[in-house]
Amino acid sequence: MQSNPHAPANLFNQIAPAKAMQVSVLGYSNGCLELTAPLQPNINDKGTAFAGSISSLLVLAGWGVVTLRLQEAGIRADVAVSRSETDYKRPIRSDMRSIADVSNGQIDQLILDLTENQRGRIKIQSRLFSQGKRCADMSAHYVVFPIKSS
Repeated sequence: MQSNPHAPANLFNQIAPAKAMQVSVLGYSNGCLELTAPLQPNINDKGTAFAGSISSLLVLAGWGVVTLRLQEAGIRADVAVSRSETDYKRPIRSDMRSIADVSNGQIDQLILDLTENQRGRIKIQSRLFSQGKRCADMSAHYVVFPIKSS
């Protein structure tokens, strides 16, 4: 995956936990966002990745891909997770990589909802890998409200 100018390295600069977790964008292309975070600032008392960090990295991938797709469509909006479910598959003992993508159909429906209702909802699937193994999956619902120009 290659970087895209629509995926600025500072995507998460205003999100304090993302900064503390040292989250960075690996790439963004065709509606797919890939993030990474090192193990060390996200480690728990067992020497593995903290479940809260895993969940946060998955939420951030979903939030980020929706935010970027809306920016590409010229829509400024507030995006927030409203509900999520995480399936933790195995302990993580090294750096983490999360991936989330959104289809054209999903984003088209979201834009239609925003236009008609001044709000929208979208469900995103995120996956987390470490050392080439799938370690966690998340299904999350995000609510979206357009930002009105003043």
